[in-house]
Amino acid sequence: MRCVRLPNRVETSDIHILCRFIGGIRPVSALLDVEVPDVIADQLRTESFILTLSNLRTEFDGETWTPYRELLVKIPVTMGGEDHTYPIRTFVDHELSVVRGYQLGFDKHFSSCIPAVQDARWTFSMESLDVDVSLWDAPEAQGEAPRMAVPPVVTVIQTPDGRRRPEIHRLNVEDVHDRPDLSVGVTAGSGTGILSGHPFELVAVASSASGFTLCGSIPL
Repeated sequence: MRCVRLPNRVETSDIHILCRFIGGIRPVSALLDVEVPDVIADQLRTESFILTLSNLRTEFDGETWTPYRELLVKIPVTMGGEDHTYPIRTFVDHELSVVRGYQLGFDKHFSSCIPAVQDARWTFSMESLDVDVSLWDAPEAQGEAPRMAVPPVVTVIQTPDGRRRPEIHRLNVEDVHDRPDLSVGVTAGSGTGILSGHPFELVAVASSASGFTLCGSIPL
């Protein structure tokens, strides 16, 4: 039986979509299934959020490359004066990604209908998220990838000492490098959707691609 054995090599091609709620700041706490520390709870009302669509492959067992897809709903947060993103909902299409997510602190939900990053137009509808977007390459990008591709922080409930308490961790990655050969080159788009009952519109799009080794998570 295959299982998750860290560290895992990962290759990923990503599209980052900056979205803004129509009508201003909205609460997103209803999307969370886990307890979060106060530093995150105090930031669960937001005007904007980021959808990151990722097509990846990884060695879950440390040996065999396996393709899978993810769709993350992330909000911008600030901790200790530094900018981060926090995934309030993550959809994945592989059961081992769900397992690894729980090991690392990601609250992942299984979905078999996650789009491919190569799709020029895609829709997604599951639980509290409905989205319909069209994407293309443009002479001038709508947004900068570094702004939207900030690595996420996660909540770890079961800490290494065995105590149950919500604690913020960051992913421990090594050997991070760009993979321009995997990039889809998407820089613009349009679209709308509904998140947790609140309508939103697409504001900016950027793409990125990278490789790295995922070693675990460590306290922030």
